[in-house]
Amino acid sequence: MVTLLRNKGSGFRQGNSVLLKVSKVLDAAGNLSLPAVASCMVSSEEEWNAVASFCEEVMVLKEAAERVRESATSLPTRSRRRGRRRVADLRPP
Repeated sequence: MVTLLRNKGSGFRQGNSVLLKVSKVLDAAGNLSLPAVASCMVSSEEEWNAVASFCEEVMVLKEAAERVRESATSLPTRSRRRGRRRVADLRPP
């Protein structure tokens, strides 16, 4: 599993204890299907915490990659519309 994740460029290190705990979720083919993850999570509190920690680490990496992508792009970011339209919608007719 460690090489599977490293090959996908996720940034996880081989000695990561969370990865080693979550390896129980995967079968030999690298199954991260919902039933496999759910059955692992409900088997014990330790497994639940391991999967939750794994998910948190993945989200941190994804958010960091998104920030890098946003800072690297030359296109302006899309922002919410501000101004009178929202205020005008709240006024009575």
